[in-house]
Amino acid sequence: MINKINQNMLAKSCTSFFFLALMVIISNNILAQSNSNSYRAYYELTNEAKLLSFNKDYKTALEKYEEAFSTNIGFEDDYTESIKAALKLNIPQKVYALLKEKLIKTGWYSDELFDSTFNIFLKTSFGKKYSKQKKEWESQNRMTIDASVYGFIRSIDATDQYIRGGFNKVIRTYVSDSVFKLFKPALIEYTDSFNFVRLKKFIVSNGFPGRSKLGGKDYMHTIILHQYNYNDKTDSLNAFNREKFRYLDSVLLAQISIGEFSPWHYAYATDYSLSINKTSLYGVNQFYKFTIQDIENVEKRRKEIGLMSLKQQCVLSGKPLPSNYKE
Repeated sequence: MINKINQNMLAKSCTSFFFLALMVIISNNILAQSNSNSYRAYYELTNEAKLLSFNKDYKTALEKYEEAFSTNIGFEDDYTESIKAALKLNIPQKVYALLKEKLIKTGWYSDELFDSTFNIFLKTSFGKKYSKQKKEWESQNRMTIDASVYGFIRSIDATDQYIRGGFNKVIRTYVSDSVFKLFKPALIEYTDSFNFVRLKKFIVSNGFPGRSKLGGKDYMHTIILHQYNYNDKTDSLNAFNREKFRYLDSVLLAQISIGEFSPWHYAYATDYSLSINKTSLYGVNQFYKFTIQDIENVEKRRKEIGLMSLKQQCVLSGKPLPSNYKE
């Protein structure tokens, strides 16, 4: 009788456990989808704001930026552009508020990015207050950085820079330039592969080292750029490299959807990797001059990751659309 009771209790416990686990999974999926939708809306608002600023409609642009920031999301570049709009409108209290929010959320203040209107702002009471407070806000941001994650990123970067810089100088004191050029590509590829193994292991154990763990800063973009570094002499996309790029793509696309990695940095790294063959996939910045693969779907690809359209980009940059571009 007692055994039967225990069996019934165990069955009920198992049922409750599985039901709870199922609810957690469903809740996580709903939350992930909600975050994805939030960021999609955020990207659309900030892309629209950039175009409005270009057309000198600073008032509406600032409204769009503030609507985007109200979701508690904010990339440093978007804050910079919103501050420029507030400076153009000569609203010192708004400039002050946005500078404070930018510093606390992202840790970047970069005064040199602003034009002469910023010097006018600094002479106001809000500007003087900002000059006194900015170090404190930066310290608040630093408190949000996960030291272990930041340390890992720095170690990856240090390894890469040592091989590309310091170690190269040591080697070149003993061998000629012609000999050095023979094994330099293989050395860089080995370093990138070694760092990729370290990165993948870290992601599996600790999660992606994204913006929320690094004070809102996208420190990962330089690391990813090196991981995407194709080389025409050594990288024939063997099985390991195919797996590396496939893995990075899947991880980064997932992180873009929740705001942990910048869409622009992803597109830049992708186009950078294809530039060795004089092609691109997204047509960002200097890679615009290369042939865009599957250009019929370039706008779809850009929209999926949160980039403004190629057409908008051309308006902002003053460049003509590619001759084979189709709406």
